[in-house]
Amino acid sequence: MKVLNIFFLSSLILFASSSCKEKKRVEKISIENIELPIAIKIKRYEQALFNIKKDNIKQEITKLQKDYAFFIGDEVPDSMGLLKLKEYLEDPAIRQLYEDCNKKYPNLNDIEKELETAFKYYFKYFPETKKTPEIYTFISGINPQAPLFLLEDSLVIIGLDMFLGGEYYTKYGIPMYIAQKFKKEYLVPDIFYQLAISKIGDCKLETFIDKAIYYGKIMYFMDAMLPNYEDSLKMFYNAKQIEWCRKNEKNIWAFVIDQKILFMKDQSAINKFIDDAPFSYHFGQNSPGRTGIWLGWQIVRSFMENNPSYTLKQLLLEPNSKKILNLSKYKPK
Repeated sequence: MKVLNIFFLSSLILFASSSCKEKKRVEKISIENIELPIAIKIKRYEQALFNIKKDNIKQEITKLQKDYAFFIGDEVPDSMGLLKLKEYLEDPAIRQLYEDCNKKYPNLNDIEKELETAFKYYFKYFPETKKTPEIYTFISGINPQAPLFLLEDSLVIIGLDMFLGGEYYTKYGIPMYIAQKFKKEYLVPDIFYQLAISKIGDCKLETFIDKAIYYGKIMYFMDAMLPNYEDSLKMFYNAKQIEWCRKNEKNIWAFVIDQKILFMKDQSAINKFIDDAPFSYHFGQNSPGRTGIWLGWQIVRSFMENNPSYTLKQLLLEPNSKKILNLSKYKPK
């Protein structure tokens, strides 16, 4: 594929459309009568762990076992395991992360409230759900590959030290285009991003449009669960990046069509539109990365707008990306 030529790059600047408001294409539903089986409560394993008395660590860990079996296991660690745990608790870098988390998050009341609302939407769309998830925080020791993870919709594990603000991570050598996602305001969207993955049915990801639609489904799921959130938060963008995508939507689509990218199967070329990057390879340094995901989102939004009989569940389970594309009637204004 050819790199975007100078003429086309100029057109991105000259013919960009004017700013527009957030698109809200999910019909907002009422959750007024939705009751969660158990209120959302985040259990802070890092606080429980760092407050134990290390001179009697075996007895202290035994006390925590019932509430934090996921971390401790079914049996108390042996002497070697307890020694490693003590080293972890006394590690200056780990302790600093713990103290910084305590300072940033003296409590998680606002996060719990946001999750309470979001899971009410989840229960509305998926009424077969039996229980609210167990949610825990811990100190990951800086793990940008997995700031949090889920076991379907039953267990959420949050590395709280991965949500201290983008600038915090420069000392660890994490590029800002990645680190900017590690902020408090992205924590709840990240949980539902991961939850969406568990709800999508099996589908082949062979072509550009396959991947774009796959990620577009994830983003539309977040539209449904987080209807009051800005698009920038759902894309893990800043305001400038989401604005660039809005202004250049028509030009992104024109480039994809002109360069015959839709059904391209070259995975390394496709990933230039999908993977985290400081900017999109074809669109210059003023663009954000992951423009293929943003484009797939707009196609899926158009599909759901033009096919109102489709439910969210049906969308997530629809394996045919060509069908979604064709029925979307997508045509950026």
